[in-house]
Amino acid sequence: MNLTLLLLVVVLIIIYSIFSVHYNQTLSNFTKYYSNSSVKSASGNIVLEQNNSSSLLQKDKEELERRYFESTNENINLTEENINLKSQVQDLQEQFNKLQNRFNQVQAALEAANDGISRLIARNNELCRELKEAGGKDEKCK
Repeated sequence: MNLTLLLLVVVLIIIYSIFSVHYNQTLSNFTKYYSNSSVKSASGNIVLEQNNSSSLLQKDKEELERRYFESTNENINLTEENINLKSQVQDLQEQFNKLQNRFNQVQAALEAANDGISRLIARNNELCRELKEAGGKDEKCK
């Protein structure tokens, strides 16, 4: 029994030493892999890329803020210009309405004058006819 127990302890120590060596070897390989300069440079490159992307994001943010400010100013200017143009259109509309009214008045006066002339011509023709019937002559009567 003592021999069996001793044999069991020796086997356990051998198994323990095998696993210890294997663990030590794996840890050593793992440490060598991560201490390699390519891994360091790759992780450094990642940090640089993140820094550059945050720098680019900052530049993009500044560009967007600048464009927003320009667009806001342009919108204000265009709004003011729109108000001015509407005012000008209204003024021109009022001037047009005044001219239209004046045109209508002149046209009505011309029509009235034309009617008056037509009546005078008709009265002249009637008088000339009466003159001819009465036996008179006048150079202005046809």
